[in-house]
Amino acid sequence: MVLWQTVKGKLNRYESIFAAFALVYSLFILLIATFSRFEQISSRLISPLFIPLLMACTTWVPGVIKSIGTKKRIWAAIPAVVVMLGFLYNILLIDLKRYDDEFDYGVPGYTDDDWNRSHFVVFLQTHKDIYKPGVPIYSDADEAVYFFSGMRATLLPHRYFKNDVAKFYSEKHFYLVWFKALAHPELIGLEDIEKVKNLKKLYELEDGAVYEYKE
Repeated sequence: MVLWQTVKGKLNRYESIFAAFALVYSLFILLIATFSRFEQISSRLISPLFIPLLMACTTWVPGVIKSIGTKKRIWAAIPAVVVMLGFLYNILLIDLKRYDDEFDYGVPGYTDDDWNRSHFVVFLQTHKDIYKPGVPIYSDADEAVYFFSGMRATLLPHRYFKNDVAKFYSEKHFYLVWFKALAHPELIGLEDIEKVKNLKKLYELEDGAVYEYKE
């Protein structure tokens, strides 16, 4: 409907803004996720599209209803109202489910129970002195290291960027903080590193480990 109105030149100014934003943002996310590979496309990245697309796809409905004769207008409005109520009901169910999950397990992210009750996280918080000053620290979750311990770590390189991988392997001394439960297939993994480097395991817990490499 939006494309048809665009071709006919009947798209109003607000619909044009919403549609243009959705198109430009979609292309931007697709391009940056494809070439930079900084993150897989997820609901977090595409959530800004929700309201613009919703507005762009539905602002024509009141105009169509108004164009219908007065006697038939109410019958034309009923299906639109039913669809709207069904949509709102579905959103309500999603929100209630999320509220129930967050009430039981905490807000998703580094503040939920899986992280707060992690023995490895507690270890990182209480053993900040195990690293020698000036030696770089790498991790498969650098944000988690900083969030829980306040220490700066560098994210392991993406396997697609050969120069970054080669630079990492050229390090003569580094620490590796490895979270076992995470899955980042775009990053070089522990097995990949162990094929090239003879890592020394310093500490290991059920959900993570700290390694050291030194030539």
